[in-house]
Amino acid sequence: MPRVRKRVTNRGVPLEILEQASNVIRNEGRTVKAVAKDFSICHTTLFRFHKKREKLASEGSDKLPRAGYWTIRRVFSEDQERSLKQYLQRAADLDYGLSPKEVREINRNWNEACMAGVDWFNGFLKRHPTLSIRCPQATSLSRYSHWTGLDLTWQHHFHCYVPFNPSTI
Repeated sequence: MPRVRKRVTNRGVPLEILEQASNVIRNEGRTVKAVAKDFSICHTTLFRFHKKREKLASEGSDKLPRAGYWTIRRVFSEDQERSLKQYLQRAADLDYGLSPKEVREINRNWNEACMAGVDWFNGFLKRHPTLSIRCPQATSLSRYSHWTGLDLTWQHHFHCYVPFNPSTI
């Protein structure tokens, strides 16, 4: 099964249209299928919305029911995902990148495997396309020792005075 599937149906009918269609059913006494055809919406969606609205009205509530699709069963909230993204970027900047398996193991209370699924990981990377999470490669101690502040400032000044153009190669 493909990860990204092209939608055939039109998902998500605005709440105002569902409310207008439900009012037509209630006030004019027309059938659900006829009203759904007039408003160009799915008759099952309209039927479910109208049934929920009638149930709330019989209980004395004037609130509208929730309709359509909404985000549910999220692993992390928006703030948690943002902090996780910042943590992963900071770890990569310090040359301590995490592997995909280590990223999936960050929250250990999912299931018996103690890690999130591959689908969550793929969705996380799609929501944050600036992240590049790959298996980190080892960096030798000598390479780390050469990354001192003095070396980096010298390289910066050197590149400012000596221009490197494609024609000089």
